[in-house]
Amino acid sequence: EDLDVSLNPARVTSSHSITARTQSDGSIRLAAYSTQSKLFKGNEGELFYLNLITDAEVEGEMTIALKNIICSTAAAEEIPVEDTDALITMAKYIPKNDFILADTALLGGTSILFPVVMNNESELSAFQCDLYLPEGITLELNEDEDFDITLNHERATSSHTVSARVQEDGSIRVAAYSSQSKKFNGNEGVLFFLHLNANKKHFGTQQLEIKNIICSTVDAKTVTINDADCQLTVLRPVEALTLGQTTKEVIKGESFTLIATATPEEADNKTVVWKSSDETVATVVDGVVTTLKVGAATITATTTDGTNLTATCTVTVKPVLVASLT
Repeated sequence: EDLDVSLNPARVTSSHSITARTQSDGSIRLAAYSTQSKLFKGNEGELFYLNLITDAEVEGEMTIALKNIICSTAAAEEIPVEDTDALITMAKYIPKNDFILADTALLGGTSILFPVVMNNESELSAFQCDLYLPEGITLELNEDEDFDITLNHERATSSHTVSARVQEDGSIRVAAYSSQSKKFNGNEGVLFFLHLNANKKHFGTQQLEIKNIICSTVDAKTVTINDADCQLTVLRPVEALTLGQTTKEVIKGESFTLIATATPEEADNKTVVWKSSDETVATVVDGVVTTLKVGAATITATTTDGTNLTATCTVTVKPVLVASLT
């Protein structure tokens, strides 16, 4: 709990120490000495450091001054030193507060919980913002027929509530506050989720924006946050999946290739994964089926774009028959 001043170890010995105390006129008396009357090392450079703290609300130029400077030689002779001062320029500190949106892809005809992140240095208790959704993207409704927006329970307290309403320009005004003026928990991470739905007819990449972001601190001060935006990409889904063959009879040891066709042609992700119901009978890799023993196995192709469509082929493996007898 002492005033934080420290000597430069490169200029002093282990026998040196420094003290500081506040005087009646508000100045601070600094004193340093050696218990063994040792000299300071060298003849130039930093002698001691002042750990200064600035008021976050203060800005402008100010002067720090050292006065009444008296030094002592090793022989205890006093040497007066001229007063000195320096100009300190302080810029008002502006806490960093941001809403962050991540570029996201979703499948047409599906919905996602889209996270809105708030990283904040200020102690914020409430916010208001305007949400601008791109064409083809809508907000789902909850069971109360309100817009489905939920606060992250890890960042909001039980006293926080959120609401949303459509404005004249088509944007959605989202607002959250605490009935007890409680601050949001933590200083980073997801603050709330938007339950977004992608229309089946609008594909491609568009911009989602949050504008006019205004927050309140726990002491009711207003904090304005920069607009945030991201790219939302709506992917065209696979609508049907077929295999070139639905049944196949082969002799043990033979191999053949199945072709999977995903439609429409414009679907963004037409890749499939393959699986055999019995890999002791037949295995499949990238559509190439290899038979191992007599029996039956179902080969299944499944879409990977999130639609989880399947197509199957039943493979019957027959034994190798005797070709001739002599």
